[in-house]
Amino acid sequence: MGPPARRPRLDRWERPERRRSGFVFTKRVDALEAGERYMVRVRFRWYDSDGDLQRRATRRSASCLID
Repeated sequence: MGPPARRPRLDRWERPERRRSGFVFTKRVDALEAGERYMVRVRFRWYDSDGDLQRRATRRSASCLID
């Protein structure tokens, strides 16, 4: 696997509406090169009702091959 593919559009944090217990969203990645393997790193942040950071976590997907 090569170096990370930077996609600046994906750097924006998504935040749910206030008082929502769940949050799901989709982001699309275009222009990936065929024959390469890619994975996604997702960073999560949890805030309290005052907007203070309470917890953070990072998860990484399995790699996938682009045909």
